[in-house]
Amino acid sequence: MTQHSRANPACAGGRHFSHNRTRRVAALLPVLLIMILTVGLATAAERSEAGLMAADRAFAEAAAKDRLDGWMRFFADDAVKFVFKGSLARGKEAVRAADAAMFQDPSVSLAWEPTDAGLFSDGGTGFTRGDYRVLRKDDSGRETVLSTGTYLTMWRLEDPGWKVILDAGQPDTNDEDNPDGHLDSDHRDH
Repeated sequence: MTQHSRANPACAGGRHFSHNRTRRVAALLPVLLIMILTVGLATAAERSEAGLMAADRAFAEAAAKDRLDGWMRFFADDAVKFVFKGSLARGKEAVRAADAAMFQDPSVSLAWEPTDAGLFSDGGTGFTRGDYRVLRKDDSGRETVLSTGTYLTMWRLEDPGWKVILDAGQPDTNDEDNPDGHLDSDHRDH
């Protein structure tokens, strides 16, 4: 080893390290640390009951805006849906087929609001439950409630966010009391 490398640790082993490079890397460390912490905080916020409630509200907004495509965007590929007084729809394409009819009539819409959420201990699965309404808007813009009920949706955290893995609902009235009861099957088994 040369005298120069013993006197200057940056030149140890005959390698010369640029002080400028070291300073640039040191300057980037706080930025990298902030990025890592921000991602961790976003994941922590997402992995919460509030994160599930936000996901369910985003689900409702997407279905209201983009109808069937918005609805389906939130389902996992292996999702299961209870079909009102019917069998299970297993898989995303089966769910799409089971729910397509409810989105065909542009005067009929589905609205819901989560009232409760829970996260399981794994932090990657949870549920939301709430109330739904099936509405019909007439030519004058007046909305009529066709049916109401409650729902339970199971969620799994995937990349890029929460996805529906199981969806079920219960209408507030039975078929005999609701001539439009078939519309209940249009949402979450309603």
